[in-house]
Formats: sequence, structure tokens, C-alpha cells
Amino acid sequence: MNKGIIIGIPIIIAVIIGILAVSMMPEGSEKMEVEDTLDKEIRPEDNPEIEKKIKEIEKIADENDYEVLPREWQTSGPFQVDRTQYALGEKIFIRIGGLQFQDIGQIAVMKPLNDTHKEVYLTIPFDGA
Repeated sequence: MNKGIIIGIPIIIAVIIGILAVSMMPEGSEKMEVEDTLDKEIRPEDNPEIEKKIKEIEKIADENDYEVLPREWQTSGPFQVDRTQYALGEKIFIRIGGLQFQDIGQIAVMKPLNDTHKEVYLTIPFDGA
């Protein structure tokens, strides 16, 4: 019977503390509002300046038809690249041939900063093994 009282008293105290904590919470935090943004449709705001700029861009895009240039494989050592210039978004294809077993290194893809300077954009490691 002593064990029952010893176990029951801390449980009763914990319940009382829990009730007091819940009752003293501010009333604004009782309800938690969650906004479901996945199912909502995004409605753009009408802005005449933005619409004018979009129409200008669409007009330029309609005037400049995109044409795919023929592949001209450019060779540098054992590597070949399919074009000398690329349009934005075009995929770059690289062929590798003639690597020796001991050849290890990196291909450095450069992006132009201005007319005279370039910067390393990406390095692709290779191993002849």
C-alpha cells in the first residue's frame, strides 16, 4: 500500500502541473492555423510595367527564331566537343578517345567574364583506367 501512494503522488502532481500549464496558456495559441499552399493557385498581380516588359521579351523571342547549329567536333588532345558556341540551355557533349591507362587529370570548363578573361565554371575529373 505504501508503494501505491508513493507512485500515485508524483502522477497526481504531474497531472495538476499539466492542467495548470494548459490553463495559463494565452488564448491565441489554442488554435494553430496552418495554411495549405500546395493546392492554392498562384495569381500574379497585374502590373502594367511588367506586362509591357513581358510583351517586349515575347516580341524579341518571336523575331529571333532559334536554330540548331550543325555539330562541328572540336578536338583538343583526346577530347572532342560538339560545338564552338552554345545557346543558353543547350547540352554540351564531350567525346573521349585515346586515353592511356596512366592518364589522369581534369577537364576545365571555362565561362567568359569579359572579352579578355575567363573563369573556371566546372571541372570534370577523368581517369584512363
